[in-house]
Amino acid sequence: MASGLAKNRILVVSDEADTRIFLTNLLLAVNQEPIGAVDKDQGLALARERRPKVIILDMMMAGRDGIRMYRHLKTDPDLRPIPVIMLSAIDPETFFLYEKYQPHGTAAGVPQPEGYLQKPPEADELLRLVGELVCMQVCREHPLPMRPDTP
Repeated sequence: MASGLAKNRILVVSDEADTRIFLTNLLLAVNQEPIGAVDKDQGLALARERRPKVIILDMMMAGRDGIRMYRHLKTDPDLRPIPVIMLSAIDPETFFLYEKYQPHGTAAGVPQPEGYLQKPPEADELLRLVGELVCMQVCREHPLPMRPDTP
């Protein structure tokens, strides 16, 4: 499978090797530049150092690391603009209902993610979402110049 997308850095954060390998190979197949992280600390460090266009984050990592990382990403002014795709075995309605009643859940000032996919994600759906979010980021970083009004 090939794509016309330019190579973009995509951070994949999961404590499951199978998930990281699947996502990395999928992204490589469409000419993206995946970077893998095994936990919250490594993921946050790579997000700061490498400034990915999109982060794919496994929410159910050990010790609620995925949820903690997401909260950190969305409350850090430097990292907040990076779109996040959450991956979880739990359907989105159940997850967000649960989080709503947590002391620091998404209802407590942390926005919902730009994307949410159930595991295992469908390859086409994941790639479509990554493509949309990369385009959104590129447009934010490099807006088209406004044409001056000409008489």
